[in-house]
Amino acid sequence: MLTAKPGSIDTRPRVIVIPIRDFLPQRKLEWGILLARRYRAQVHLLAIQKNDNEEGLPQAFLKAYHQLRESLHHPIEVSSVTRHDLARATLSYAELIMADLILLNPATESGIGGSRHISDLLRRDSKIQVLDLEPYKNN
Repeated sequence: MLTAKPGSIDTRPRVIVIPIRDFLPQRKLEWGILLARRYRAQVHLLAIQKNDNEEGLPQAFLKAYHQLRESLHHPIEVSSVTRHDLARATLSYAELIMADLILLNPATESGIGGSRHISDLLRRDSKIQVLDLEPYKNN
């Protein structure tokens, strides 16, 4: 599902944010690569850590970074935040770097309590689009 506010309708993605937690989001990476190649967009990988006691980056984050490095021919920006509320942390980061697109897992990353969605936090004139991508089912 793609959520786009009126301010983002004509915006081509130039900056894409992909949050990474504790598993490798293969579908988000594939879409990130596809869109980055198509629009020559810059990709920002965002490591979401649950608490300050975690040392280093999650293994899935490192694997995602290497997969993007092998597939894209331009630099990948990396950052890390510690936050329990993944949706708000991701949105704050996306606003900070003036991102155009956020790739999220709808089941675990886009909710902000109850039945609300991260797109409910976007301003009406926001240029940020949110693309919810279901992860592949493990066989």
